[in-house]
Amino acid sequence: MGQLEGLGGLPALLSAQADALAEVVAGQPLVLVLDDLLRAVEQASSREVMASVLLLDDDGQHLRHGAAPSLPAEYNAAIDGVRIGPSVGSCGTAAYRRSRVIVEDVETDPLWDDFRDLARRFDLRACWSTPIIGSRDEPLGTFALYSREPRRPGAAELAAIDVLVGTFALIIERSRVGQAGSVLQDAAARRLVLELAMGAGGLGTFDWDLTTGALVWDGQLFDIFDIAPADRERPMTIEDFYAGVHPGDRDRVQVALDRAVSEAGDFEVEYRVVVRDGQRWVAARGRALTDQSGEVVRVIGAAQDTTSRKDDEARVARVMDSMSTGFFFLDPQWQFTFVNAEAERVLGRPREELLGNSIWAEFPAAVGSDFETHYRHAADSGDPVAFDAYYPEPLEAWYEVRAWPSPDGLAVYFIDVTDRRAAEQNAQQAISRAGLIARVSEELAGTLDARESMRRLAQVVVPGLADWCIVTLIDDDRHAGTRRGLGEAVGWHTDPDRRSLVERYASSRLDQMTDHSLVVRAVETSAVQVLNGNALDELSTMFETDAEPLRLLTELEIDSAVVLPLSGQEQSVGMLSVVNDRERGEFSDEDVQLLREIAARAGIVLDRARLYRQQRAVAETLQRSLLRTPQARPDVALSVAYVPAAEVAQVGGDWYDAFNQPDGSTTVVIGDVMGHDLLAAAAMGEMRTLVRALAARHGGHPARTLTDVESVMQQLGEETLATVFVGRVAPSDDGGALELQYCLAGHPPPLLLHPNGEVETLDDSGSADPLLGIGHIGRRQYTVPLEDGALLVLYTDGLVERRDQPVDVGIAMLREALGELVRTDPETVRDKLLARMLPARAEDDVALLVLAVDLTGRGPRTQERHPLD
Repeated sequence: MGQLEGLGGLPALLSAQADALAEVVAGQPLVLVLDDLLRAVEQASSREVMASVLLLDDDGQHLRHGAAPSLPAEYNAAIDGVRIGPSVGSCGTAAYRRSRVIVEDVETDPLWDDFRDLARRFDLRACWSTPIIGSRDEPLGTFALYSREPRRPGAAELAAIDVLVGTFALIIERSRVGQAGSVLQDAAARRLVLELAMGAGGLGTFDWDLTTGALVWDGQLFDIFDIAPADRERPMTIEDFYAGVHPGDRDRVQVALDRAVSEAGDFEVEYRVVVRDGQRWVAARGRALTDQSGEVVRVIGAAQDTTSRKDDEARVARVMDSMSTGFFFLDPQWQFTFVNAEAERVLGRPREELLGNSIWAEFPAAVGSDFETHYRHAADSGDPVAFDAYYPEPLEAWYEVRAWPSPDGLAVYFIDVTDRRAAEQNAQQAISRAGLIARVSEELAGTLDARESMRRLAQVVVPGLADWCIVTLIDDDRHAGTRRGLGEAVGWHTDPDRRSLVERYASSRLDQMTDHSLVVRAVETSAVQVLNGNALDELSTMFETDAEPLRLLTELEIDSAVVLPLSGQEQSVGMLSVVNDRERGEFSDEDVQLLREIAARAGIVLDRARLYRQQRAVAETLQRSLLRTPQARPDVALSVAYVPAAEVAQVGGDWYDAFNQPDGSTTVVIGDVMGHDLLAAAAMGEMRTLVRALAARHGGHPARTLTDVESVMQQLGEETLATVFVGRVAPSDDGGALELQYCLAGHPPPLLLHPNGEVETLDDSGSADPLLGIGHIGRRQYTVPLEDGALLVLYTDGLVERRDQPVDVGIAMLREALGELVRTDPETVRDKLLARMLPARAEDDVALLVLAVDLTGRGPRTQERHPLD
């Protein structure tokens, strides 16, 4: 309890206790007297508390609601009549034990097991309850303080509670005496009750008769002033009082008393008194009384020894002064009343310059700032505040501030967090830079198209690091490192209305710039070029006066520019030109460093894409050279396709073949060599040639062909593994319709679409033998009739298998797609199957052959499809 904690609200509490005792003597209802005093207790606290008094029933076993002005009515009703016991919350247990019960956290204390849900409903987290014991040592009730935050009371708070409990006991006993009819009406009886109350609270009273000059003290006040017993018998005067006051405080006390007398008002003063063993602190409060004519005739009041509180405050002050956290206290007039040593150091001001002066006068930049906003909010609302704020010159620092309000003013704790914020800002910038660099890799890795890569890089840089930019690729090989190597360029501006200007500049500048231009210097030296401020002046020397690029730069209001090479493993693959206009201004050193890192990352990614394009072109050229134009009988139409994988070098393992035999039959082959690189492409070429040659030797007999291929591979020591289908299309033995003789070496099963729409998988009998290359010699051959209008679909596993899709699922999907097609030519079937089955980025290369039986001979003969067509 902020003030109770330090007893800073003691005079107000003393007055409230005296008023409560006077009210009960005057016959006020007990509930009103308790309510007034409990409100005074709550108001004396700088931290929110809710005070309660429960009264013990006549049976001594139940607690009844007495007063609790701030607790919810529903809560008061719920606990009204609760039976006391060894584990009945804080109050029921305190009354049962006849000793104080401190529950620091309602959520965890077992005493509150039966009341925890009730406390949660009203956000009650702590409760300290003290039994109220009467003059005959009988329990009268309990006095409790509730808090909405878990915490324990301090020693000073407990001392204040003990004083209040004594007052509550007097009030309750006096009320019960009044109810019994034993009413004390005479002045002597009233004074007796008041003296009892003062004694219980450690208070002394005085009565100064201005007419006679007599000063009457009670025994408690004699004790406080340490008056010897022998001296207590003689009459006291105001001079005796002043003689006991410390000389350093005497004038101040006299001024307070004289003002009360002259104005017929109250006085409140704290001062030191000289005693035999040193000095004591005393807090006094009184009132000047007038007669019927309005003339002041008496001054009465009470005083309390506050030495222990002052000692506590001094200890607290010493602790506060030694804290590594800055602290100051502002009174309700916003004047400094305490400043610790750390606050002096951080604020750069000695406390002598600040104490007694207004914070707004001493720190004028705080007016209208976050400091004033939060401080005034705390003072007006009574709620603590926490915030970070910046104070400009002369401090030029960031502060983390915590401020707690109280009726006495505002306690402010603060630390200088300038370095911490700078470190956090640097860390955040580092995270942002790392994210931006990672985004470059992510964006560029998502495409192999050169122009799309340039566009993505430009949109990463703008607007995060520049107002606009141009990405220029350098043509491969011969002219790298010279201006002649500069090729395609892509521009991007943060303002959509100016993007066309940037594109026009990007396309027109290369032909018109001189050999001394910024871009040429960057190309030839591979060094970063920086122009900070007035960049247009230097760039204007790189073009003819009336050149269009110069006019465009003027219109774009260029102020600063940085040109960076995009370096690959061996050479620059491009240039990154970033530009700011006049409003954004110059590039900082941190900007340039980040641009260097982005350029380095982008150069590596673009170089890999360039190498990929080169390697892919080589692989596709090799693949095309190995895939000869297929041949077929007049009554057979063919459509073939080869689609390489999307990944780098994923070209080479799959092939198809079809050629006619001397006897008029057609041999069809489809195969897949294990592997996905140029070596696989070369091995495929050898395998294709071997199968083709041996098939020609045996007239296309499928099983004999594959058996001989296996034998030759073993003889030559070849370790290539491959899946292969070899088929022979020829008239049946009876000279009627065509038939297909085929042999499978570990290859996915062909699909046969019959004229009636039925799709047959040619593996129902487990017809696939092991793949080529494992030493299996005996091969089986099967025959199936081919009706007029039938379609035979041969394919490699890249069409039906995915990382997340088993091959049998893919074959089922292919069957479904084939069955849904309207009977049409093989080229259309080929294209629709590829469109239906292939993902946007093929994981594996695909070979596809569609054979249509056309006994009329009127259909198209052969159609090929390749990625470069």
